[in-house]
Amino acid sequence: MRERVLRAVADFIHRFYKWILVAGLLIGIFMGLCYSRLGLHLNFLDLLDKDSPEVKTYEYASRNFGTLAFLFLVLETDDMELGKKYASVLSPRLMRHPQFVKRVYFQHDVPLIIRHLFYFLHFQ
Repeated sequence: MRERVLRAVADFIHRFYKWILVAGLLIGIFMGLCYSRLGLHLNFLDLLDKDSPEVKTYEYASRNFGTLAFLFLVLETDDMELGKKYASVLSPRLMRHPQFVKRVYFQHDVPLIIRHLFYFLHFQ
């Protein structure tokens, strides 16, 4: 059975080899044209909707600040003690995810931040 099938395939190839070569050439040309249009987008922003307000905010921040490797959480409350309590609970929870959060700096000294402010500026 298998021998008959293989013999039939061999006879078909032998009889129509010119058509098979032309078909292979046409398929190759078609694939070459498709390849010229193929693009590889490795940036995750290419996968997102450009009209989304979140994407626009991200693009604005990365254009103006150069990088978004830092995340600053600023708490604004009417009750300072409640804000401090919330921050003291939030800080250890952030540190539970070391794959995302490398360091948590908590309760910064404002004059120290102002002295080192130029570390965060990006000049072009």
